[in-house]
Amino acid sequence: MLLRVTWLGCAIAVATLLAQSAPEEQVAGTVQLVKPEAGEVVVLTGVGHAVRRRLFHAGPECAITVAGAAAQLRELVPGAVVVVRYRMSQGRDEAESIAAQSPERTGRGG
Repeated sequence: MLLRVTWLGCAIAVATLLAQSAPEEQVAGTVQLVKPEAGEVVVLTGVGHAVRRRLFHAGPECAITVAGAAAQLRELVPGAVVVVRYRMSQGRDEAESIAAQSPERTGRGG
């Protein structure tokens, strides 16, 4: 019985470590929708000849920049070109950082 509990404990520990160290990925795209109150941003990306909508959760630890300067999620605007670094956690895409180009570079500047 003790051996079975030990193996179960090891399996749980390994699964926890694997979940915490999920590889970081990166995607580039265009902001479609920002929901600051929910901590969410929807980004349109290209996949082959198709467009894909990706929902990212941006918690308080997510580093957001616009034109290289620190920013808040509410400062991202639809149409902004972004690069999102994220990890899969608990079945959802958790943004670790979101870097937006300046409005001038995305065609929204004056």
